[in-house]
Amino acid sequence: MGKSWACSEGYRKASGTLLLFTDADTKHSSNAISLAVAHLLSAGLDALTAGPRILCFDFWTRIVLPVISTFLHTQFSALRANDPSNKFGYFFGSFFIIKRETYDAVGTHEAVRHEIIEDGALGAMVKQSGHKMKVVRGDHLIDAVWARDASTLWNAIKRTMVPVYRQSRSAAMGITAATTFLFFMPLLLLAYSALHTASGYAGVDSSILLWASLAALLLVYTVGIIECRAMQVGIRYAVLIPLGGLVMTLGFLSGLIHAKSDTAVSWRNRDYAMKDRFRSPAAT
Repeated sequence: MGKSWACSEGYRKASGTLLLFTDADTKHSSNAISLAVAHLLSAGLDALTAGPRILCFDFWTRIVLPVISTFLHTQFSALRANDPSNKFGYFFGSFFIIKRETYDAVGTHEAVRHEIIEDGALGAMVKQSGHKMKVVRGDHLIDAVWARDASTLWNAIKRTMVPVYRQSRSAAMGITAATTFLFFMPLLLLAYSALHTASGYAGVDSSILLWASLAALLLVYTVGIIECRAMQVGIRYAVLIPLGGLVMTLGFLSGLIHAKSDTAVSWRNRDYAMKDRFRSPAAT
């Protein structure tokens, strides 16, 4: 269903030896495809995917997407994906080129028809099957849309957590706990140490706590400013990084709840029932 079905239909009608998969709301520069094909052929790759520049349209996407981007950089490292000795891999659904023979060998989109994030799953299969792939930066060549408003943003965050939960429940819960700690513990420690200092009970421990919390907040805001600049979002939105972290954390929690239930996750005007995403290999 959905995009996987559309990609399969396109594949059946295509005749070329290279296949480019993209999204309807993605914009490519005039030389993006020629550069990607040249890189794939010169490096002897079986597949190549380019990370786009994510466009932000409203207030909520501007404060949340820089936080999400930071999370994705840690969980989906290009260094890991480009390491031949590492089985980790993924595709950006907005732009990936793959040899037809490689696409056939991994089972096409049919093999990921039950995945809610089918592009990531397909890239993982390509890497795990021993094919040569590479992740490159394409933010100067490709523009993509991850969310258009608060509603699609919320569902996109929930959707991100579902495949993580599928792979490892403990990892999904650990990531949610870690993001909560990262964005809110420094604020709590800062408030606690500041209260003790103001009350005249400040000792060595509270002073250390105060400076540690300030250092942690500085790190969070520095990363936020870097991501806001990279995504061409006004730096003023970096001030609201804790609010963006709260939305992301709540979205992750909601994703965990949906991943464990029979309810559906809405994405691109389609409802994906989680019970269909957890079928056994025999059932698929």
